Amino acid sequence: MKGQDVLIITMNAMQPVETSLKLIDAAAAAGVRYIVPNELVSNREQVQLGKDLMLVEGQIKVCEHIVSKHLNLAGTETRFGFDFAKRTVTFYDEGDTKITTSTWTQTGRALAHVLALPLTSEAGLSIAQLENSQVLITSHYVWQRKMLDSILRVTGYQESQWTISHDGAKARFGRGMSMMQQGNFQGFEIAMYSRVFFPDDPMNHEAKVMTAALDLPKEDLDASTRTAISMPGQS
Repeated sequence: MKGQDVLIITMNAMQPVETSLKLIDAAAAAGVRYIVPNELVSNREQVQLGKDLMLVEGQIKVCEHIVSKHLNLAGTETRFGFDFAKRTVTFYDEGDTKITTSTWTQTGRALAHVLALPLTSEAGLSIAQLENSQVLITSHYVWQRKMLDSILRVTGYQESQWTISHDGAKARFGRGMSMMQQGNFQGFEIAMYSRVFFPDDPMNHEAKVMTAALDLPKEDLDASTRTAISMPGQS
């Protein structure tokens, strides 16, 4: 890592926190100026959401370790409920809970834009202004019903050709957690995705996104849907 300005940590959610801490120590020793850690929950201000998903505590520990080193900068049916092959969807509750979500492309684009900012600036956005903070972005402000409408436009199917069922987000989350406790880690995916659709505490940071400030493009939902459908194992 010697001679590098930035370390971007992207690891499986099941990696122990200590792995990130070791990478941070190595980066500090090598003189890396900035570290971008794994952030697998959207907004740390949503405390209960983070506790339920068991991720925030570790992320905070990692971020605090970065600061202590004087480094800065901050599917499948089991996911959004859709099974393209079977043309079925499970709506969490009524399928109308609004969330923010980002594509891999937009996430990478945002990171590139952040790293291209000046270190300091009196006139505009700078890396110094973003140090030790989250940069919240979004590709789409959506709900499951809106996702289905996009799928129908892209595929040409009629809604009558799909089977729609309903499952309470909180009940589904509970089942996912029980599966994890029994050693079935598919339960983590079920719990994580259902948790972000809790009607009273969804993963929705639309009011705080920096998408415009970073001059990120407005993405087309149908284009993202088309990409999702074309991924291996989805058709």
